[in-house]
Amino acid sequence: QITTPAAHKRVLEVENTMSVGTIAQEMGLKATDVIKKLMASGVMGNINTVLDFDTISLIAPEFGWEAQN
Repeated sequence: QITTPAAHKRVLEVENTMSVGTIAQEMGLKATDVIKKLMASGVMGNINTVLDFDTISLIAPEFGWEAQN
C-alpha cells in the first residue's frame, strides 16, 4: 500500500533553484519520472539540471505537490 502525505504536507519549499534530483528526492519520486514530465513539457534535462522556480511550479502540481518560494 502506497501512502501519500496529506495536502498540507505536500508543499515543496524552493530556494530560487533546485536540481531535478533534489526535487525528486524531496517529493519521494524517481528522478526519471520528473525528467519524463519535463520532457513532455519541452524542457530537456537530466538529474543534475538546475531548474528555476517558475519551471518547478509548473511541474510540481503534476505530481500533486505545490511549490512555494
